[in-house]
Amino acid sequence: MSRGTWAAVAGLTALAFAIRLAQLDQSLFGDELFLYRIVAHSGLGRVFRLVHDTESTPPLHFVLAWATAKVGDPTVWIRIPSLVAGTAMVPATFALGLRTVGDRAALLGAAVVAIAPFSIFYGVEGRAYATLGLLAVLSTLALVRALDRPSRSRWALFALLTLAVVYTHYVGVFVVVAQGAWAAWLHRDRLRELGLAYLAVVIGYAPWIPSFLVQRQDSAAVRIAHAYPLTAESVGRGLLKVMPGDPLFPLAGVPGRAATAIFLVAGGAAVAVALSRGRARAQSNAVELLAVLALATPVGSIAYSLGSESIFLPRNLIPSLPAAALLLGTATSRAGRSLGVALAAGLLGVLIVGAVKTFDPDYGRPPYRDAAAYIESHARPGDAVLEISIDVVTPLSPLRPVLPRRFEFARFGHRGTAATFARARARGHIFVVVPRVGALTGPLRLAGLRGLRVAESWRRGTLSVLVYRRTAGP
Repeated sequence: MSRGTWAAVAGLTALAFAIRLAQLDQSLFGDELFLYRIVAHSGLGRVFRLVHDTESTPPLHFVLAWATAKVGDPTVWIRIPSLVAGTAMVPATFALGLRTVGDRAALLGAAVVAIAPFSIFYGVEGRAYATLGLLAVLSTLALVRALDRPSRSRWALFALLTLAVVYTHYVGVFVVVAQGAWAAWLHRDRLRELGLAYLAVVIGYAPWIPSFLVQRQDSAAVRIAHAYPLTAESVGRGLLKVMPGDPLFPLAGVPGRAATAIFLVAGGAAVAVALSRGRARAQSNAVELLAVLALATPVGSIAYSLGSESIFLPRNLIPSLPAAALLLGTATSRAGRSLGVALAAGLLGVLIVGAVKTFDPDYGRPPYRDAAAYIESHARPGDAVLEISIDVVTPLSPLRPVLPRRFEFARFGHRGTAATFARARARGHIFVVVPRVGALTGPLRLAGLRGLRVAESWRRGTLSVLVYRRTAGP
């Protein structure tokens, strides 16, 4: 392999790190708040207890986040494991591609992982998805190496990485099963070693099974089934989001309607041309492995979700992203030099458009840290701050971790709301923080703020701070 290829891989890795690092200090949002609550101010034993009692995922990523949270500001440092894993997924994807489908396909696959908006988002998300994606690639690479040149150390490494996959997220089991099925079918001479490796995984996972049964009693899959029902449309949009899309915004926003159409046409053309030219015999087994892995989580998630519960969410498909990216690279590399370059340019161009949009405040996580800074610079100690959210069920606040404690704070609809309204009427003003999306884009009418009106406002991206003050009159 040429020095230029190695330099390109190093450049893509550096680019992936720089993009993710630049977005690391975005405000915590959504499910990140659950991880923050568990790891920010707890000992390791309490982390395990809280994961056991309140979560719907295994504990490995929580342990990693707990360790990094001790280094610095936990609202930032709990994302370091995802930053590292999301960056490392780029050279890991290239290494897997190099062992399976060649350097050209591997390089394009690594580029997709580096700049796809979806992988950028989860590369700074304080949850387990980037870790899961990296471990899925590494365990597959370990399996390929163990099958190619068997040794006890290589099979042990495969077993250890596979165990790490299932200790990171439950959807990892789809990749684990797919790996085993492919290896058992095409490498029957390695069934003994493969069986022993999987036996070691089962033994290693056995201590967590009681916790899994406890978590099943309050399964997040039931809530997903209500919030994200499984339909042909949701499946199609969910699959598309995994490369050019962003999990927080519709495809019409990121990467945009035209860009999405270009991606579909270029990707479809690459696959069609590759199929018309047949399979390279030397790579047939490798391509089959990548195809099995690319289909593992979508097919497994959809099959499971046909029942009363659902686990089909775009984020749960991330273990299949590297394999899908390598398949796309393989199809493009087989299209010939001129056509292949044109198709690759179209695909990567769309991803670049999406990657650039991730820096736009209108397409980022709501900037609660900036809202807190505005309040701190304009309010006095003891002033009332009210946070309003579309999600009125979850009591966790993205504003509370970054808002100084000297303010009277409440989340609308939860404990303290009435006292905060009373403080506002007594002082004659209140700061109301609200994401300007959906039904919250219109005027806010809060019965508890009668006699107050909006006198000032601040907005960045999708977040606003409205300053209500007492109106003149009797």
